[in-house]
Amino acid sequence: LSSAKHNSGYYDIADLHLYGDSNNLMEDLTYFKTIMPKNSLIWCTEYGINSESEKLTRATEKEQAKHVITATISGIGNGISKMFWFGISDRTGPDTDRFGHMGLLDENEYKKLAYYTYKLMTEKLAGGDWNNIKRVQASNDIHIYKFTRQETGEPIWVMWNDNPYPQTITLNLGDMNSAKITQAVPNAENGLGLNEADYPNFFATEIIAVSNGVATITLDDIPLFMEE
Repeated sequence: LSSAKHNSGYYDIADLHLYGDSNNLMEDLTYFKTIMPKNSLIWCTEYGINSESEKLTRATEKEQAKHVITATISGIGNGISKMFWFGISDRTGPDTDRFGHMGLLDENEYKKLAYYTYKLMTEKLAGGDWNNIKRVQASNDIHIYKFTRQETGEPIWVMWNDNPYPQTITLNLGDMNSAKITQAVPNAENGLGLNEADYPNFFATEIIAVSNGVATITLDDIPLFMEE
C-alpha cells in the first residue's frame, strides 16, 4: 500500500504490484478490497510474468502473451482503475533475475509475442466504456468479459479458459447473425518468427454462425476476442 490517507477516511490511490498468474491476481485483489475503504481507487503500477512460483524458471513467450490478456482484463474488469505492465524491454543480466524477462521486447530488442498481443488488445478495446465492463462469467475456469465501444455501442467480448482441456460454451449475443473470433496470441512460437509488416494477419480468425442470438464457442488455452 503506497498512498496518502485523507481525513475523509479513504485513500486517493492504493498501489498494487501483482505478479504470477491471473488467479493469483484475483486472490490478491479480493483480499485487498476487504481492507480498503470502499471509495478508494486502486492502481496496479507493476504487473507481469517472468517466472513460475519461486523456481525462477522463465515462462514461454506464449505464456507471457496469454498473461497480457488474462491479467489485464481480470484487473480492469474487477475494479483496478489503471494497470501498468512491468516494463517495455527485458533487463540484461543473469537469467535468474526474477524481473529480468518481463518486457514486451526481448533483451536483444526483437518484439515478443506479448508485444503484439498488447498492441492488438489496445486496438480491439479502444474507445471502450471502462466504467461499465460486464463480467459475464468467472466460474468453472471460464472467464468472459463484455466491453462496449462508447461511440458505436458495439459490444466486444474477451474470454479464456483456465482449464487445460477445451470447454464448449454457449453465449447470448442478442440480434447478431454472425460473429468474428480472433485469437489473442499470435500463431507462432516466438516473436522472432513474425514479420511486423504482416500484423495483424498472424492472429488466427474465424467467422461463426449465431443461431437465434446464441453462439456456441469452444475455448482452449488461447484467449479470444469476439465481435460482430
